[in-house]
Amino acid sequence: MSRSPSRPPPWVTLLLVCLFVPLWVEPAQAHEPELLTEARLGHRAARESIRTLTAGFTYQRTLPSPPIGVANGTYWRSQDTVRIQVGREGECCDDLVAKGGEIRQVGRMWRTGKPIQHSLLLRPRTELISPNDVWTLMLVGMTGPNGPVDMDGLLDAAKRPPRAIREKDAGQACIRVDLEFDFRNGNEEEVALWFDISRNYLVRKMVLSSRGKHPRSVVEVQEFAEPSPGIYFPVSRTSQNFNGNEVVASNTLTLSDVRINTDIPDQLLRLPPIPSGSELCDLVTETRYPVDADWRRTGPATRAPRVGFVPPALPEEAQGFSSSSLDEPTTLGRRVLTGSAGLLGFVLLFVIGRSVWRRRQTQTGGVA
Repeated sequence: MSRSPSRPPPWVTLLLVCLFVPLWVEPAQAHEPELLTEARLGHRAARESIRTLTAGFTYQRTLPSPPIGVANGTYWRSQDTVRIQVGREGECCDDLVAKGGEIRQVGRMWRTGKPIQHSLLLRPRTELISPNDVWTLMLVGMTGPNGPVDMDGLLDAAKRPPRAIREKDAGQACIRVDLEFDFRNGNEEEVALWFDISRNYLVRKMVLSSRGKHPRSVVEVQEFAEPSPGIYFPVSRTSQNFNGNEVVASNTLTLSDVRINTDIPDQLLRLPPIPSGSELCDLVTETRYPVDADWRRTGPATRAPRVGFVPPALPEEAQGFSSSSLDEPTTLGRRVLTGSAGLLGFVLLFVIGRSVWRRRQTQTGGVA
């Protein structure tokens, strides 16, 4: 039987495959590092274009239901200096300033007819600034296996070269980057990031999972704003935690009155004044000691090992609601999404402490 004149002999087809497939595969493999470089440099440029940031923020737990407001506050950032205020002055308020290599926090609680109660905390800048760090919650900054990092640091911490492809998300052209991390406890974590090309390569979605399991945590930006021409910033995002295919926890974070690259007065980047003689809990040296109004030590120190982290402004009766020790090894899932996936323990402690304190004040007729 004669061959069809339209089909070449098998040996011709094989020859063409051998000649042209390598020419097609090699550029595709070479293109992946170029995409990764594009995402890396684009995200770096977006970060560096934001010199100052001011915004109000509202965090709300949406699952388990019913929805409850957990935290409201204001966020200021100027270059490498960050101030976060949570709560309301005149009632219960917590202020934090991260500057240089340290993080200082002042908790204040107002009591009728009594002086303001102050609680002071000092931590190293190598730790997470706060569960309310807007920069990290909106996926501009990151937290890697060894602490807070920028996107470059996260990419460099991967156990093997990240993989990058072009992929759409929510109809937007993105560069998807997949990373893998190993941990001392044997866990293998996988992180997928979608860099939105039209929003200056800011991350619009992150999926975190353990190898071989269903997605455990998904963070998605719902809306970007353009507060300054050509400069974008996320203003709304959701986060979901999974147990298998079931969503077991979710929350939202919304920003308001976002201002970028506007002058921030120096006083807004400072902590409120403290009375001389206040006691400081120093988590750098794991000691407690009195300080003057300039945070200088004025008396003997006593040992204060960090068995658990209790935020400032909590009355003594609420300090039993403490979180796990900061010395415990944590996975990338807990560190990258600290404050954004799941319940914000820091804020919940703050709210619980205020509630317990108020209840005790009511029971005792306002007597401490």
